[in-house]
Amino acid sequence: MLNKQLMGKFINALYKVSVVKKVEGKIEERFEDFYNGLRTLISPKLLFTGLLTCLGYFMFFIQSYLIVMARAYR
Repeated sequence: MLNKQLMGKFINALYKVSVVKKVEGKIEERFEDFYNGLRTLISPKLLFTGLLTCLGYFMFFIQSYLIVMARAYR
């Protein structure tokens, strides 16, 4: 059980035997639905929102750094 590669192979084999036969084809459908949903999420609006979020975090860390530096020179 401590050998990660051996356990990975065992779990993979167990997954193939037990899960796939019970829900044959449904897993692929769910993955397709998931990735199709991701495609609709990725848009220029999301990119703009992501850039604004990064800018907000950048400003937060700069302000925090300036506050620490101001207290250090006190």
